[in-house]
Amino acid sequence: MMNDEEELKSFKRILLATVLFLVSTYFAIKEVKYIIFGKTATATVQRVFETEERGRRGRKRKLLAIEYSFMDESGRSHSERDDVAVSWGDPGKSVEVEYLSGVEDSSRLHGHSNKGSIWIFLGCLSWLAYTGYKLAKEANEPFKPQRR
Repeated sequence: MMNDEEELKSFKRILLATVLFLVSTYFAIKEVKYIIFGKTATATVQRVFETEERGRRGRKRKLLAIEYSFMDESGRSHSERDDVAVSWGDPGKSVEVEYLSGVEDSSRLHGHSNKGSIWIFLGCLSWLAYTGYKLAKEANEPFKPQRR
């Protein structure tokens, strides 16, 4: 039998796991779309320049903006941009890009993925399943009166 403090801790853990699960689901679905439906193309680099992004807590982070153009499988021309870490280095005159056919502004540089989101999603799913199992098991235990 759990006391109120333990129940509150369990509730907070489930709430945290649920929020992480929902956020990771969004990013994992996005990543799975690229894995299943993604196409690749060779793009011509139009321009490369440094830019800044304001991160958490107001910190500035330098990024490398790479503007490129490519033709999709249907022959339509696209001019897009992807911002990557400065450590990405000079891309040269052409780069491989991944894109979702028929989705505007969906391209990204090949290798600029977020596959970690899939692992976080699976971890949250496991965490929720285990916690739910534990709570269901405790809820179905016979009631044991406490002596005072």
